[in-house]
Amino acid sequence: MSHPAQTSDNELAVHEPQRFRARTEELRDALTGKRGSLATPMDALLRFERLRAELSAAFVNLPADQVDAQIEETQRRLVEFLGVDRCSFGEFSDEKKELRVTHSYVVPGLPPFPRIIVDEQYPWYTDKIRQGGGTLL
Repeated sequence: MSHPAQTSDNELAVHEPQRFRARTEELRDALTGKRGSLATPMDALLRFERLRAELSAAFVNLPADQVDAQIEETQRRLVEFLGVDRCSFGEFSDEKKELRVTHSYVVPGLPPFPRIIVDEQYPWYTDKIRQGGGTLL
């Protein structure tokens, strides 16, 4: 599956994440119950629910000055669990012309995601996000 990756300050390119493909396929097989998977669909669901509970609990009573660091740690854990190469959270500007990335985690060795995505530069991408396509894998 293709993922946008930054190639310069103002450019996105398509990146094919080779090293995480096997993990993603293993999780997909476990969730769909395909033969040869290492876990049953119930095992995969239980692992996901355990992760979700751990991530949620990490924010309970967390001091405000530690929230950003915890969000980035949560993104790292999600990236590792799902076997993807990046996780970014963002918000649209008031005019909805820019998507501002507020938090991002990228596996070591890959370029960071741009901090601001301008609508005119990447109309397909920003339209997908506006339409609820917030999980672009």
